[in-house]
Amino acid sequence: MRDLKNIDEFAYSASHDLKQPIRNVKSFANLLQKHLLKNDGLDDTSEEYFDFILSSINSMESLVNDLNDFATIGSMGENKQNVTLESFLKIHEAKVQKSNPSIPISISLKSLPVVEGFPELLKMLIQKLIDNAIKFRADDHVKIYISGEETVSNWKFEVRDEGIGIEEDNSEKIFMPFVKIHKTNQIKGAGLGLAICKKIVEMHNGKIWTQSKINEGTRFFFTISKSKEGEATRPSSLSNGQRSVISY
Repeated sequence: MRDLKNIDEFAYSASHDLKQPIRNVKSFANLLQKHLLKNDGLDDTSEEYFDFILSSINSMESLVNDLNDFATIGSMGENKQNVTLESFLKIHEAKVQKSNPSIPISISLKSLPVVEGFPELLKMLIQKLIDNAIKFRADDHVKIYISGEETVSNWKFEVRDEGIGIEEDNSEKIFMPFVKIHKTNQIKGAGLGLAICKKIVEMHNGKIWTQSKINEGTRFFFTISKSKEGEATRPSSLSNGQRSVISY
């Protein structure tokens, strides 16, 4: 446990110290680009170089943010509350729209319960799984289906997409930090998103796993432990099989 704590402390320190230099590089790269455009202009090659520089900076910025999330998850799990997962999805809507303005995205919700958990962590969990479905989409549109059901001791959830899928041999590797099973340069990311999901689920005494085949989409399952008393939590307004659809 002490080794894991040391790793988290190092990751937090490194991500924190890297944020300001990255912001500085990004700001001055933008300023230099504007300065050159105003004075001498930029040819196609120069524009291509600047696009590559800014894209690389954004990738590094994303990596540092994921590293910070991975390191600070433990400190975010202090007080459990009743959490309506449907509301988290609606909160995430604006971010999805802003980040992917040209991609039609539809999220279908069915039987989502109110659960007892750490609100900010559950919000992050849902965000990461939706972002993962968008990142590994197979077409120019995204369809995501999210549902929940009650088991004896847990709430069990499914997040299903119609993306490019995962080879069965990689079904456990994808939850390891910094593991990227898709080698294409067109798919950005540090390989931390699903590792963060796993860490959050385990903090709720649950498990996360996947079922997938190449070109047939992916089904992510995760469980959230019920209250200590073992009583079922109150269902949300989407219970009894009612379905709603959020389209962006």
